[in-house]
Amino acid sequence: MQTDASPFAIAASAPIPELVTPGHVLTVMLAIGFVGALVLACGIFRAFREVNRKRKALDEANRQLLHASRHDSLTGLVERGHFRERFEELLSEVHGGSRPGIALMLIDLDFFKKINDAHGHRAGDAVLVDVARRFREVVGPANIVGRLGGDEFAVIVADAADDAAAKKLADRLIARVKMPFVVNAEELCIGASIGIVIAAAGAPGASALTSNADLALYEAKRRGRGTSVVYRPEMRAAIEERELLEGDLSLALQHGQLGLCYQPIVGAGDEAIVCREALVRWHHPVRGLLYPDLFIPLAESRQIIQQIGAWVLREACTEAARWDDTICLSLNISTVQLLDPAFLKSVVEALASSGLPADRLMLEFDETIFAGIDDSLFALLQSLHVLGVKLVLDHFGRGSSSLSYLERLNLSAVKIHREFVQAASAGSPRSAAIVDAIVSLARSLDLTVTAEGVETAQHADAMRAAGCTHLQGYHFGRPEAIGGAADPRVQVAQRARR
Repeated sequence: MQTDASPFAIAASAPIPELVTPGHVLTVMLAIGFVGALVLACGIFRAFREVNRKRKALDEANRQLLHASRHDSLTGLVERGHFRERFEELLSEVHGGSRPGIALMLIDLDFFKKINDAHGHRAGDAVLVDVARRFREVVGPANIVGRLGGDEFAVIVADAADDAAAKKLADRLIARVKMPFVVNAEELCIGASIGIVIAAAGAPGASALTSNADLALYEAKRRGRGTSVVYRPEMRAAIEERELLEGDLSLALQHGQLGLCYQPIVGAGDEAIVCREALVRWHHPVRGLLYPDLFIPLAESRQIIQQIGAWVLREACTEAARWDDTICLSLNISTVQLLDPAFLKSVVEALASSGLPADRLMLEFDETIFAGIDDSLFALLQSLHVLGVKLVLDHFGRGSSSLSYLERLNLSAVKIHREFVQAASAGSPRSAAIVDAIVSLARSLDLTVTAEGVETAQHADAMRAAGCTHLQGYHFGRPEAIGGAADPRVQVAQRARR
């Protein structure tokens, strides 16, 4: 009898299918390897991208750091150290013959300190930023502008074969700086002085050239600021001579080498003496008689003008107190003296110790005062006016007066420079027109007018006809020490004996 087979037996006897074959294993392993490789590649890519991003960020940070280290933080101009590096690089090209020549300009801003003092450092910083902008615009991208510190700037003209083009560019820089700066709705004015040196084939090294440019800058300041000067070899000899004189000048007061001469100023009508102008002379023990135009600038640069000025005030006021009450004393005062906070005190002390009435003292200053005038200077001049001292504008018409200032200054008189007086007397229409304009303006402001440089009767007649109220010059008397000695050595010797 046939019976059904057990299901288990049937199952045992059926073929068993292969669930995992070697091929499957290989496929799976390849798939896993591919995925792993892909994941690894993605990880490497992400890591590379992150490293690259960090490298770029680091490079940018280094670039910014390098730029910051090479440029002034306030103005964005090249800073001193990097400016020197660029100068030496370009100079090496000149020495190597690949560049025909370069020019170095050293620039000092004139009267900038007064902005900081009167308006604060924020206003000063705003002006410096604007100065930098103007300099960049004038020199263009081909040249290099640097800020050496404070109000000191410098320019490298990358191609300058001669000094004519460099000086023309420097004068353009000066003209741009003279334009008013508007800060907090207020106009502020400064100037600039520039020393220039040209470096062509055979030029000395960077240090020597920088020193030469500095000498040219010194000369620009000596000439009255607001100008540019190209270095010449004779300037070095001149500066060495000046340095010797500066050292001697510091001892001149204590050794009694300074003396005063007095030149008369007369009324145009009766030619009677109405005033005497005190003029300081230096009797140098070796060089002989020296005049103020030589040593007063030295005194200003050495900051000893205050001591000399105070001495002149005391000596002259003491002398003038002995004169007839109708005769005034006139003294020249430099702008540097007027900027000294102690100046008013020295005037008061000289008047008090001498007994000279204030209304017999006339203080003369020239038009350079207008370049640095501000509220503090106006206040000083107002104090002198209230004190009774008379204020006189010297060399009027030869500088850069602002007519808007004249009435505010409470002037008593103006003096016409000898250049216009003598040219007008000789028939120059232009000078005659200038004299007429000055006289007309003075009359409208109720000022007296003194013509300087009257050396002949012809000069005197011409100035009377023009309407001048007072005359001064060799025709009426040369500067003399009181007692008739034209050479103040007599006065110096007398004072030494006392």
